Amino acid sequence: MKNNLTKFLIALPLAFLCGNCVKNQSINDNSLISLNDAQKEYSSVIFLKTAEYFPSQAFYFPFTLETFDFRCHRDIHYNKSDFQTCMKNIILFNFQPKTPDDLLSKIDTFKDNLCDLKKIILFKDSITKGELNLCEINP
Repeated sequence: MKNNLTKFLIALPLAFLCGNCVKNQSINDNSLISLNDAQKEYSSVIFLKTAEYFPSQAFYFPFTLETFDFRCHRDIHYNKSDFQTCMKNIILFNFQPKTPDDLLSKIDTFKDNLCDLKKIILFKDSITKGELNLCEINP
């Protein structure tokens, strides 16, 4: 009985860890979008939505998706298909904003709550060079 309990207590954290991690995956050409490219596309989508609702107040401004920690040398990518689906959904959604700031807030909330954007992190200049971080990072 004690042996089974020990096995269970060891297996439980491992099951939880595996449930929160993504399986090993290969990087196929053109399957990822870099953070830089994603931010450019996100900024373009925000510009288009602003021009749709507030044409006289629309201007292009670079928006960020991630805050940087300069102590950690890494490249952040997103699954390209998931990211493009999210951007298409933002373009098609009727936000009905009252002001440009309200629109930005609604787009940001939409992105955070309704888009499934998992980060894929490639570490640079480390022991794990070139390997994928298998766990999704949630800020």
